[in-house]
Amino acid sequence: MKKYFYSLITFIIVLLHSQTSVAQSETLDNTFGDEGIVEFEESAINTDGMSLSFKDDKIYFAFCSDNKAFVVRLLIDGSYDPEFGIDGVQEILLNDSITFSHKIRMEIQDDNKIMLVAGTSSPISGVDFCILRLLDNGLIDSTFNNVGYFIFDNEGLTDYPRDILIQPDEKILVSGYSYFGSSDLVFRHLILVRFLPNGTLDSTFNDIGILESDILDRGNFIALQSDGKIIVCDGGIHAKRFNSNGDYDNSFEISITGPWGGYSHSLWVNEFDTIFIGGDSNHGPTVYKFLPDGNLYTDFGEEGKSEIPGDFLTHINSENAASDSNGNIFTVGYHDSDYASDNDHLVIDLAKISMHGVADSTFSEDAHSVLNLSYDIWPLDILIQPDDKVVIAGMRSTWDGWKPICIRYDNLNTYVATESTFQDFSFYPVPANNFVTINFPLEKESEIKISIYDLQGKRIQVIENHLKLNAGSHSITYNIPNYIQDGNYLFEILLNGEPSMRKLVPIIKHN
Repeated sequence: MKKYFYSLITFIIVLLHSQTSVAQSETLDNTFGDEGIVEFEESAINTDGMSLSFKDDKIYFAFCSDNKAFVVRLLIDGSYDPEFGIDGVQEILLNDSITFSHKIRMEIQDDNKIMLVAGTSSPISGVDFCILRLLDNGLIDSTFNNVGYFIFDNEGLTDYPRDILIQPDEKILVSGYSYFGSSDLVFRHLILVRFLPNGTLDSTFNDIGILESDILDRGNFIALQSDGKIIVCDGGIHAKRFNSNGDYDNSFEISITGPWGGYSHSLWVNEFDTIFIGGDSNHGPTVYKFLPDGNLYTDFGEEGKSEIPGDFLTHINSENAASDSNGNIFTVGYHDSDYASDNDHLVIDLAKISMHGVADSTFSEDAHSVLNLSYDIWPLDILIQPDDKVVIAGMRSTWDGWKPICIRYDNLNTYVATESTFQDFSFYPVPANNFVTINFPLEKESEIKISIYDLQGKRIQVIENHLKLNAGSHSITYNIPNYIQDGNYLFEILLNGEPSMRKLVPIIKHN
């Protein structure tokens, strides 16, 4: 699971004056691939088998096709990386008896090795899941479990992988479920498996490295809190928590049912251990926000829930969600282009939710951006680059069947805002010259983040980040770098991840 996740929005402020702001239109990024699109030659065989990752200005795209797994590495402009695999593509086939058949998820280690979990099939053990590691050049890493991979087979049961994450201590955690029973009575059990960095099972986790539990029927998504506790979410808005050693934490539970409920498609935890579950309910994408203890974050959306409905005819099948560096959220899904038309096809629907859980009408009038390419297109995963560009992986229909496709958006970072003050902050001097001092009181111990933006919405610098301050009066002096020219700039201050002030400050330097 991507921590910086998965899952999808951008916060960049476009301010022309202190009283006037203008939003840019949603477009594909024409510096990426062919006018914002990269299409792959291999056929896509599974609607549940695509995964995106990003590291060091490279985009990683994994999918299953024709009984094999593929990992593609793209450079920042969408071209294939010639230093990876064969011309940027690594084909993975373990042997003739083990085939890749369904779900694939991917994470990139700090050393650029690639961790994958994927569903496999074999005539001997049936449906299982395979955990494997690739080197930075795409070859299988034989130092992982001595052969490069580990096949998890739960006593011959049908086993489905769902998610993977790399812990700060480099241990690898995988989630999924085992499926067993007869045609009349079927059971599913949550499965968690943890590996040491060398690919052997971690005996400090539930004594054997494997945990099977009926406390949830699936382990669709996993996320890690800062104390090492593991949050697991099933296919609904339900989550449980386990201690780092695998013991069940009965002090924690998330369970949303009834009219509030729905289906989950993503889970992530931010730097403050706040929990987000993305999904859908009724006719639109939905995001829930929870405190670290599992209680709803009532200041987000409507009592902890934010929903962006489509119109009466448009049921948006939501597929994934993720958050940008400033706490705003993008969700991606699909719906029919025109129910009444003979030329009806699937289109991408990208929706934006502000950090407060409100549909962002500055993104578009109804907070939705629809991408209609005149053919069926099915989005399956999404990520946000460090520069806040949105990347979507999916499939498109062709005469030869479904083909994998990667799309990058530009100009989505259009959070329109006027100046706003929620705390008693002051700046001196104004206009600022070679420096500016920010004075403010804190009622309680807080973590502060200060950023400066230009009028095109580009973040120029993070002045302070993760700065912990006690209650009381404080002053922070910002020495303005030489590369910042005279003009108007927007300062934004977050307290404990929540916006506290946005202030337009003119800068006129003294030579």
